[in-house]
Amino acid sequence: MARVVVVGDSRVGKTAFAHVACGHPLPVNIFRSTEVETFYLHGTDQVATLQVVPGTALDDVLARTCGGADAIMVIYDSHTSIYTAKRWLQRIEQLMDGTGRVPILICSHSSGSADPRVHDRRLSYVLQQYPHAEHTRTRMARPAGIVDCANRVVHHIRRRHPSPLSHHSDGGG
Repeated sequence: MARVVVVGDSRVGKTAFAHVACGHPLPVNIFRSTEVETFYLHGTDQVATLQVVPGTALDDVLARTCGGADAIMVIYDSHTSIYTAKRWLQRIEQLMDGTGRVPILICSHSSGSADPRVHDRRLSYVLQQYPHAEHTRTRMARPAGIVDCANRVVHHIRRRHPSPLSHHSDGGG
């Protein structure tokens, strides 16, 4: 089962994102998380876990959760700078090796219906530093986009590490 670690500042909508991505109804009240929460994503041809790290997580919790992850998803508020996402990636890099070997999805997320403005020059600068990273925009007003975003990162994992059942040999038996 693929494991995607979801990180970002407090109050950017990581838990709400995970609820919607995994097909759960959005709870009326979502409180500030104090520990890692696990959600199960059941796609049409995949199963994965989304592990949401609290924005206030200490380095040991972040390192333990990110260790062995198949992908990293960084969510930042669409009304703040892309540099908040970059700070999370830098923090993860300082704590562990191997972030360059896993797919990274940087997601500008908005809880409102307004279309966010992104400074393309800043975004280009961050993406140049992380060649395995991809950027997307989601918002709570469009749940299908959130589901697509979660499925996209799992699809990247499957492309990098296909199932052993997908390899066929021509040898006789």
